[in-house]
Amino acid sequence: MRASPGVVLSRSKLVALAAAVVVCVAPSFATAQSAPDIAAGTKVTFLEATYMPNSITLKIDAPFGACAAGTLLRYFPQGADAGAQALNIQAVFSLLLTAKVSNQRVILTGYSADCTAVRFVTLG
Repeated sequence: MRASPGVVLSRSKLVALAAAVVVCVAPSFATAQSAPDIAAGTKVTFLEATYMPNSITLKIDAPFGACAAGTLLRYFPQGADAGAQALNIQAVFSLLLTAKVSNQRVILTGYSADCTAVRFVTLG
């Protein structure tokens, strides 16, 4: 009997997997704000890295709270210090880029008080 080959991941799949792990296990920091109250399962239609490492600008194909599909949304890095925030924004950008080029859905979560600010990103 031949041994079955091991799982081989392409570089993009490995980056997506690493990004998903970082996003999932990164601690969420408590704020005075209540729990996020808007979410959208959607596809990324536009992704801009111009403002990194301070933020990621993106557009999606579905409404996000009061924001219509196609509205410019922003994700701001999260973390206890500059190093953690730099890793966070790289992981989230990798996840969003992987979702866009592979036509996969993401789940964005945020607050209805400011629908342009994305708080959490999940590959869904």
